[in-house]
Amino acid sequence: MQRIKKACNRLKMISGEFIMKSAHYSFSYAIYSTAWWLGWYIPSLRSLCMWGFKHKDKWIKSYIYANFGETIKTYREDKGDRKLRLSEAEYPIWVFWYQGFEYAPPLVKACIENLKRKNVHVNIIDKGNLGNFVQIPSYIDEKVREGVISLTHYSDIVRVSLLAEYGGIWIDSTCFVSREVPSEVKNMAFYSSKTINERPLPLWSNSRWCSWSMGSTYRAYPLFVFLKEMLYHYWAEEDSLIIDYLFLDALIEIGFKENPEVYEDINSLPENNLQRNALWGLMNCRFDENEYRKLTSDTWLFKLSYKTSLKEEAENGKDTYYKKLLNQELN
Repeated sequence: MQRIKKACNRLKMISGEFIMKSAHYSFSYAIYSTAWWLGWYIPSLRSLCMWGFKHKDKWIKSYIYANFGETIKTYREDKGDRKLRLSEAEYPIWVFWYQGFEYAPPLVKACIENLKRKNVHVNIIDKGNLGNFVQIPSYIDEKVREGVISLTHYSDIVRVSLLAEYGGIWIDSTCFVSREVPSEVKNMAFYSSKTINERPLPLWSNSRWCSWSMGSTYRAYPLFVFLKEMLYHYWAEEDSLIIDYLFLDALIEIGFKENPEVYEDINSLPENNLQRNALWGLMNCRFDENEYRKLTSDTWLFKLSYKTSLKEEAENGKDTYYKKLLNQELN
């Protein structure tokens, strides 16, 4: 029953997005996007997913260059100011929950508490204190209140605004850190989790970065300034829902290709956090100390999710990884 409900919700989402994109953009783009969604959720249609991605990538890039060409042209020459380098002692960590920490789900609260316990300079941002750090344009806040901009996409705007202004690292509220943010991360021009030699994926990132955690040792790092300006410009002009679910990744790839210094920074980033998705699959399993130590030996940052059923006890009555997380016992 749960699977049927989930499938129906996905079908409703895909059909709704098809109608929206046909109305606001083009029928062909709606077809490409729908093909991508169907292939993403149905393994036997994976080739359809790649076909849809290649075509929607071409369509979206054409749209972006046609509408934001001047911003991209200016960005190509932006070398940033290397004097704006942060010291390790002042390196900020950014985490965001729009409604406020007290209203976050248990997993999110546990992840944020864990982050604070293992690090300094952790800034917990919400709708109440965001204005103390950055000034988001009023037209964006208005579109959030109207439901035009989802909280997911608002989070994209917030992360690039904070990183452009202050540098440091953004860590999604559903991320678990096994230890303090490593020193080498705090000294990188660009940082994100990365995998090399991954087979081609129908995603702009293609494992070269993970937008749920990005950072820089520089304030006003060109990529983040570019992303901020692009999103501000986009929402100043658009009154429809975002052009694509992964719109931020599409912009990052343009930023990657159009600025030589950013291209070199991302290209030279070593692969890291290769087990970043493994801990999520263990949340409802009996906690195993040896397994956990092995998992965290080469991975310090893990992506989790609260959007599923989580258990505190395994079938044998032993504590699960999830319960250990809630109790702050994952060290």
